[in-house]
Amino acid sequence: MTPTEECASLGGSSGRRIGKTPTRERTWGSFFMGIAAKGSAPVYLSKERSKSPFLFQRQPFPEESEFRLSDGEIHYLYWFIQGSIMNPDIRQRLRRAWGLCERHAWGYVLVEAAFCHGYMHGASLLYEDLLTPALSISRMRGPLQNWRLARDLRNRGPCPMCKMGFGPRSKGIASPELIKRGRDVTELDKLARSTETYWEKTICGRCAKNGSAQRCRRHLIEDASKGLVDTFSTHNTLVEYIFYHLSRYHRSFRLEFQGTQTDEDVAALISAVGWCSGWGAFLSIYATESEGKNVAIQW
Repeated sequence: MTPTEECASLGGSSGRRIGKTPTRERTWGSFFMGIAAKGSAPVYLSKERSKSPFLFQRQPFPEESEFRLSDGEIHYLYWFIQGSIMNPDIRQRLRRAWGLCERHAWGYVLVEAAFCHGYMHGASLLYEDLLTPALSISRMRGPLQNWRLARDLRNRGPCPMCKMGFGPRSKGIASPELIKRGRDVTELDKLARSTETYWEKTICGRCAKNGSAQRCRRHLIEDASKGLVDTFSTHNTLVEYIFYHLSRYHRSFRLEFQGTQTDEDVAALISAVGWCSGWGAFLSIYATESEGKNVAIQW
């Protein structure tokens, strides 16, 4: 059975039973359990934990939590990766909102990794599309650049999932097997840990609360609206770096380019999600501790 066939078999209560996933004492489940239910600030680590610049450390995960992706969110995201992502109306709303909100963006990546065995074709296609306008924005010239940057990068619409009412208490009618599979963090864990050497240098310094000059879209808007962006070269380089490697990753799904992707290309997907929607949820598990040092993007 192919991954697509296996995914399709889980769509209802009469679907094929999936194999058991390995039991893990501590999983990425806290990744989504740790996001506040109604948009409160994400939890960050104390800087007293580590003195090594940009050293990522696995954090102790709570055994139980009051929060996790709801059945309704998982059910919607399951059908989202099956084809709704290509719906013209949905795609237009995603473009207007620069993707999904932080909670649902990382939820989408989790669900796609879980159901597609880390085969992230849909996500790579979506975020290549979302990042394309950022290339021209980051290269702008002329007067009032801070004001124009803040204007062009802002959301022009709400998160499509939030708009439809999906949240921590959403109900779904999916089979128990589908819900269980949608919360399996094994594949996302594998993807993140195998590529962290590359995505760690693209993390927003404001999200990580360190001295890095990198900025996610949201914090770049905040800085630009206050006139704090003196040079666009750093931000331009970051966006071009992510887009270049993400395009290579997306291209690797074509038959003639199969196997050409590198870990750096795969890492660009995590970087793209973080740049578009923010790193707070991601850093509730992986936290960078930096003493004001920047990691240069070189490619």
